[in-house]
Amino acid sequence: MSTRLEDAARPSAPHSGTPVGTPGRDAADPRGPGPESGPPGTAAAIPEQPADLTRRFEHEALVHLDTLYAVGLHLTHGDRADAETLVEETYVRAYRAYAQLRRGVDLGAYLLRTQREVWRDTHPSRPLSA
Repeated sequence: MSTRLEDAARPSAPHSGTPVGTPGRDAADPRGPGPESGPPGTAAAIPEQPADLTRRFEHEALVHLDTLYAVGLHLTHGDRADAETLVEETYVRAYRAYAQLRRGVDLGAYLLRTQREVWRDTHPSRPLSA
């Protein structure tokens, strides 16, 4: 059974042995098959739906919750309420920027960097703990 995505990617003419893409560029070209193609199984021209984006963010980002909370406790010198607020704000900022992030980016590192930026923005007079 084919899906709309498969139908959209299927050439209308019978396959002539030439890859579908930008004329003169194929998979053997070091630049790749063309700008409209992405990694196998993806469609660069079809934007991701908000619900799908949210599910993907939850799946990829929530695995870092314990680490962010531990770092938050360290930054707040053990203040649990401040650490929880810091983690919440970190996730809010990261989610807002998530659609613009490249796939494959180290999300754990991105979240930690975002957390330190949130800390600096909300506590400008307190130095970061080493």
